[in-house]
Amino acid sequence: MRPVFFDRWLLNSGPAMSHPPARRNGGSGAPAGVRALALFLGVLMLIASALVGATERTLILGVYAFRPKPVMVARYQPLADHLGRQLGDTRVELRILDQTAMEAALALGELDLIFTNPSHYLILRARNRLTGALATQVDLADGMPADRLGGVILTRADRDDITRLTDLRDRVIAIPGAKHLGGYQAQAYELLEAGLSAADDLRLLQVGGHDAVVEAVLTGRADAGFVRTGILESMARESSLDIRRLRVIGAREHPGFPYRASTRLYPAWPFVALPHVDARLTRRIASALFALESTDPAARAAGIDGFAPPADYQPVEQLARDLRLPPYDAPPAFTLADLWQRHAPAILVAAGLLLVLIGGGLVLARQNRRLRQARQRFSTLFEESPEPMWILVDGHFLDCNRAALSALGHVDRRAVLGHSPADLSPARQPDGEDSTGKAERLLTAAAEGTIQFEWVHRRADGVPLYADVSLTPIRIDGRAAILCVWHDITERKRAETALHESEARFRQFFEKNHSVMLMIEPASGVILGANHAAAKFYGYPREVLSGMPIERINMLPPAEIAAERARALSEERNYFNFPHRLADGEIRDVEVYSTPVVVAGQRILFTIVHDITERKRAEARLRLAASVFTHAREGILITDADNRIVEANDACLRITGYSREELLGATPGLFKSGRQTSEFYAGMWRALAEQGYWNGEIWNRRRDGEIYAELLTVSVVRDDSGRIRHHVALFTDITPIKRHQRQLERVAHHDALTGLPNRILLADRLDQAMRQARRQGRLLAVAYLDLDGFKAINDAHGHGVGDELLIQLARRMEATLREDDTLARVGGDEFVAVLAGLDGDDDWRPVLDRLLRAASEPVRIGGIEARVSASLGVTLYPRDPGDAEQLLRHADAALYQAKQDGRNRYRLFDGAGAGT
Repeated sequence: MRPVFFDRWLLNSGPAMSHPPARRNGGSGAPAGVRALALFLGVLMLIASALVGATERTLILGVYAFRPKPVMVARYQPLADHLGRQLGDTRVELRILDQTAMEAALALGELDLIFTNPSHYLILRARNRLTGALATQVDLADGMPADRLGGVILTRADRDDITRLTDLRDRVIAIPGAKHLGGYQAQAYELLEAGLSAADDLRLLQVGGHDAVVEAVLTGRADAGFVRTGILESMARESSLDIRRLRVIGAREHPGFPYRASTRLYPAWPFVALPHVDARLTRRIASALFALESTDPAARAAGIDGFAPPADYQPVEQLARDLRLPPYDAPPAFTLADLWQRHAPAILVAAGLLLVLIGGGLVLARQNRRLRQARQRFSTLFEESPEPMWILVDGHFLDCNRAALSALGHVDRRAVLGHSPADLSPARQPDGEDSTGKAERLLTAAAEGTIQFEWVHRRADGVPLYADVSLTPIRIDGRAAILCVWHDITERKRAETALHESEARFRQFFEKNHSVMLMIEPASGVILGANHAAAKFYGYPREVLSGMPIERINMLPPAEIAAERARALSEERNYFNFPHRLADGEIRDVEVYSTPVVVAGQRILFTIVHDITERKRAEARLRLAASVFTHAREGILITDADNRIVEANDACLRITGYSREELLGATPGLFKSGRQTSEFYAGMWRALAEQGYWNGEIWNRRRDGEIYAELLTVSVVRDDSGRIRHHVALFTDITPIKRHQRQLERVAHHDALTGLPNRILLADRLDQAMRQARRQGRLLAVAYLDLDGFKAINDAHGHGVGDELLIQLARRMEATLREDDTLARVGGDEFVAVLAGLDGDDDWRPVLDRLLRAASEPVRIGGIEARVSASLGVTLYPRDPGDAEQLLRHADAALYQAKQDGRNRYRLFDGAGAGT
């Protein structure tokens, strides 16, 4: 076979060159002698190419390996062979390549045909000179054709935390590779429309193949995985996957599409011929693809229905553009439309600001006119305001409204105007500062801007007036002034005083109480305060405990703790049980009462903690003991010192069939089956007396009389003085185990199809028969039987008919034997008969005659009448001395002679390696 590079030369050579040879250094060409030599060599190569072309050309078909290479070779080698046969003079060589290797081979000119997924085809087309697709593959699943493919998003069936596409955020997702249409890109497109970016919002794990994706999901390496449609069904057909272990996320229904899918569908794989392939050869390849029927072995191996005319791959291109995937991953050209699309909000804001500036100029003119009107209205608003208002100039009251006079209990303005704020106030403010000095300081600060503060005034009757005061600098007739506004907060101050007194009493109760108490901030869960009892219980200093997040103490998950705080704050519930950790690491169970209260104006959770660890442990021990006794799968029986039954659990009642009333007061002798001897029970009591326990297997009888096997352990319970108080019996019904052991023994010694003894049981019985023959001095016949014509029936009608024929013949032949004889199946249609206890030389002949007749009678299976015959070889022991294996070999040699002599007969081994 010629080298591949020579095929390249053939495929790219033709009667005309697309470009003339370039001349070097601007010269006029090579010397005449060199040109003549080149012409001569060219003629030789043309002759050689014609000769080689007349024999065979080779085309290299590169197929993308989306499954393991052995699977891909098994699927597509028949397709390559089919194309080679259809082309006649051209051999098609298959290469299974991953995407990187295919791109490299294409760049080196090593491929003539490529078959890959649609998105990879777009990349190859952008980087190389490729023609359009010759054909599009049509898959076949359960007899239904599918010329489209999509993606599947899968997770383990037991993962109930992943049910929607949005649940995939921040999860580990296994993918075969980013260049896979069905294994990544189709799923990424669906996620994009759901608001997720596959590249940014998922933790992608590239594993190199669809099979590896499934393995990663099943083994827990990945939370979910992306594979192409049809992969799960294909692996299930190959028996490499139990599809019930997986669940499809975001499943979509596509009428007429046979596979599970999570995405929209796209055209299936394109089959492409490179431009250098001869146009006539390309048309022949396309014709061969279109002519491929689904029944052809090549189509069946690939699992396809054949090929259709090239599909429209525009949806794949649109997907790649929207996802900015190769070959559309380069930034687009910048246009005014992009500017508007990307920055439309900013452009609109700038335009709005410009309009505002234009409008502002117009408004300013109107404002000047309105300002004059506002000054006229100010005096009216000042006088009619319900809030006390004052105007101060140079630190003295220049004017006030009626509300200010009323607040201070005055009627005539002359009683207050001209005075300073300190004149209408007590000598000192609540913070201890002198009223005169503080008023001067505040008025000076107000000249720079508005300030707000609390102030105590003195009413005309001497009662204090608490006010929230606001000072704002203004100008009146060109003079600097201060506008002073009061808001009466006297009632609020009285309430605060009462609250402070109440809080003081609460604080004393909190500090002195011997119960563990905490004050917790509801939103953050930070401990705002802890009493001395809490510091002692938790083992932290109070200054450390205060300010500590409750999550450092409470062992529940933070989200659950926050939810419980919310319930306490809404007074939905105020009683809780929590595990709390002390400073030394010890975990204590606590009972918590948490109620919302207001302290210093802040709503907090007042919490009382009780340590219930010991109570919980005692309760747990009691529950455990009761649970073990009640729910144990093993039967538990308790007797007193006199061996009278005092208690039995539900499992004991279920196993024995007795009710509790029937057992109480009785002795365990009620269960005796009679299979154990008195010596057995004496040994049991001796072990109890010497060792304090006994265990073993025992046969007992149920209430309905059924005898069953149980595994029993009896223990002695003594009091502090060593006297026997109880006997405790723990037992398990092992009857099913015993039954299963017998079934396993039968499976191990009998043929699964016919039920006859297999080779293992045959060897045992043959060995016993040989020992018996030696002891009794009698003959033993070993006959090796083979069915004539069985293979033809099996091939013509299938294994089902063949199996049924073997079953019926085995029953017939076994019925012809004597009670002490054995018939075993040792191969497909091979049997061995062991005839024991023979007295005369010819006692074995009638039995073999019956075997031949039984084998040759016709057998009706459904509408088929099957007929075979048998050939037998026999040897006699001990006349044929030797071991069992030698007897079988000699019988087999005689069988061979019977076959040679015409079949449907038997031959006796003559001792010389032949049959007579």
